[in-house]
Amino acid sequence: MGPYFCIFEVCSGKCILRQHVFDGGYVRGIVQKNHQSIAIFGQKSLKIFNFLNLTTEVFIQCKDWILNVQFLNNDLFVVGLAHNCIEIYEKSQLIKTIQGIPSCLLYSLSFFGNSLDTLLIASGPITKQIIIWDLNGNR
Repeated sequence: MGPYFCIFEVCSGKCILRQHVFDGGYVRGIVQKNHQSIAIFGQKSLKIFNFLNLTTEVFIQCKDWILNVQFLNNDLFVVGLAHNCIEIYEKSQLIKTIQGIPSCLLYSLSFFGNSLDTLLIASGPITKQIIIWDLNGNR
């Protein structure tokens, strides 16, 4: 839906909410935080959006294209970027950036785990393999 976040009524298919999210960008992914908030991301932009009161809780502009977002325990979340890099945030504050090895362009990136200690990253680089690593760089 371009730069819009839309909610549709299931039975009728009618759009009941159409919220403009990004200027000059497109919505590429949505990840649920809790029963009222979601992360909406596209290109290098990320918004954590409260759809009950239609407010933006967090807005982040990353240095690279966002491939995925994962909410962790407490107020932490991680953002996976297109060049095999992970950014760790607490609310809207960048805490740490971790470069995966190898530093390469990715087709896809997935997170597994719900804390910094248990988080695993599965990176799908253009070399047609899957690299699984943790935040300590272990493969």
